[in-house]
Amino acid sequence: DSLTLYVGWPFSLMGENIIVLPDNNLEWDEDDTDTVWINLTRHLEDEDNNVLTEITWTAVIKDTTQLDEDFPLGRVIVGPGTPWSVHARLLREYLGFDLNPKGMKSPVISRSIANQINTRNNMSDPLLSVKFKIGPEDSTWAGFNSASNYYGSDHRIIFTATDLLGLDSSGTVMVTVLPENDAPIISEIPFTEVTENDSIKLKFGDFTTDVDDTVLTFTVSATTNEDKIFIDRPFYPDTSNTSDSVLFVPEKLWSQQATIQVIATDSDLSSDTATFILDVLRVPRPEIKVAVVQNNAFSNYL
Repeated sequence: DSLTLYVGWPFSLMGENIIVLPDNNLEWDEDDTDTVWINLTRHLEDEDNNVLTEITWTAVIKDTTQLDEDFPLGRVIVGPGTPWSVHARLLREYLGFDLNPKGMKSPVISRSIANQINTRNNMSDPLLSVKFKIGPEDSTWAGFNSASNYYGSDHRIIFTATDLLGLDSSGTVMVTVLPENDAPIISEIPFTEVTENDSIKLKFGDFTTDVDDTVLTFTVSATTNEDKIFIDRPFYPDTSNTSDSVLFVPEKLWSQQATIQVIATDSDLSSDTATFILDVLRVPRPEIKVAVVQNNAFSNYL
């Protein structure tokens, strides 16, 4: 008859947390590593077949850019025991283009062609993935995961239950992956040398990445020998496109090491901190020598 989602108290399935929701709208946070599970069998009704042992399941993840297309692109996932005829039909329907223009008969999709289609779909990591699992009492569950650093809405997954006679019933699950801010990351800043009485410019944007923000605020300070190092921009905004530089000027005739701290902060005030050593190299001085020479003016005496 219809496909609905299980409603009840959370519990554990084979060591993984179950998230149960009151309707067909699923939500979870970006970078959430827990699988979101729904029970596909619990509320499926079939008067003629055993819903635990005589039903097969498929899922189609529709491409969000082609929701209104006549021949939409979709990723097909089949559950255990799905007949090849059902699998092939879904592959034809969700290729993203019309296989039989001008009323021509659709070509037969062989298993080798299906493997090529699946290989094409799996060439890049999917933004959204679905897997099937047989749970307690032979019930079928669907698990959802999203790619790292991905968030988005209006994802539609069509689940279809098919009985032994090929009759089926479908339902659509709407998925939203909520954005979660990622803090900036500063990679290791190498040991840096500058010659005494000289200066050096460094671009800390070149060492920093942030998947969510293009503008970061940098705070730069010396935590040792701070009175010996002049920093022209101790606090400044920077973008990944410009990578502004900071000028370091050691005090004249001073040559030691200073520890420099760099803090990158994004618009949500999430930050990362790194430190590195700025080594001021002493300039060799010329040796002072005294030469004693004979003065002929005093070489004779009476």
